[in-house]
Amino acid sequence: MEELFDYTCNPNMAWITVNRACNFRCKWCYGESSNYRSEDSMSLELACELVDIGMEAGATHFNIIGGEPTIWQHLFDLFTYCREKGATCGLITNASRFGDDEYWERYQQNPCDRISISVKSTDPEQFELVTNSTAYNKTIKGIERAVKFHKTGVTTAYNSLVGMSGLKDIAVKCKDLGASAIIVNMCSPILDEYGGVKKGYSIDYGQISKDTMEMVQYLEKIYGENTEIDIQTPLCLFPEDFIEEYLGANRIMTMCQVFARSGINFNNNGDVIVCNELMNGVIAKKGIDFLDGKSLLAHLNSRELKNQYRELLRYPAECCTDCRWKDNCRGGCLMNWFILDPAICHAV
Repeated sequence: MEELFDYTCNPNMAWITVNRACNFRCKWCYGESSNYRSEDSMSLELACELVDIGMEAGATHFNIIGGEPTIWQHLFDLFTYCREKGATCGLITNASRFGDDEYWERYQQNPCDRISISVKSTDPEQFELVTNSTAYNKTIKGIERAVKFHKTGVTTAYNSLVGMSGLKDIAVKCKDLGASAIIVNMCSPILDEYGGVKKGYSIDYGQISKDTMEMVQYLEKIYGENTEIDIQTPLCLFPEDFIEEYLGANRIMTMCQVFARSGINFNNNGDVIVCNELMNGVIAKKGIDFLDGKSLLAHLNSRELKNQYRELLRYPAECCTDCRWKDNCRGGCLMNWFILDPAICHAV
């Protein structure tokens, strides 16, 4: 294991959190702990500096996130800067602003290279309950425009509020809107503004395996092989034949850039954090721990930080060391272990 997970950071991409403000208030969103403060928006100067730093450290692709990045006033300028520097950029969005005709015209003139469209609900009443927004029609229009323009699919979070019936509605509706694929993320616990843990709307772990089997059978009838599941929980909770099939087809995601140490996550202050869901987990402070890409990479690969990652990414249970899926799993998303009991793990 040590030769596969030596905890060295070799970034090929970066995330830039340009704001905390959002036009939705999704009940399971990690952004809740930031109180969606509009004053926590990044300047264009800082965003461009982070692109420079990220590229010097090895990143060639930048994911622009929030909050909701489409309400950040400098978005198109940042797209332009990335292109001028020879980098590609992605956008993670709820697509609501694309339903505005004037904004959509501007976007088509200066789009991102890749897009991730996060769909909350496709039922009008449920949409308002989930997002605390009345912009249902505008959002659906925006989703349709984005999937057709980029010829892409959608992502959605499987949660207890929307449920299986809501997930199925999302799948059907988005296919009708032109989506070519679907990625389902399992809703995970979130941290509140005081650092406490909220189970929120994550699915009970005793139910996840059963629900996933039903989900996959349904989604594959609509999207075929363009169905992908971000399980985030230990693989040993699922039937072996299912895991073997989906792992072999690269259609299961279990480990993110945190495990691979393949990315850099800049928060709205320019500091580097572990991931967005652990937004207070600063591992490198701009101006103190790093000034440029070389000093950032040196800090991220310092013995102290590698030892911190070794502790952070340790196996959740002793039996995991005997599991044949250990290189593909390592226990799933770290957030789950705020509420999970390691006894659920068993070597396969």
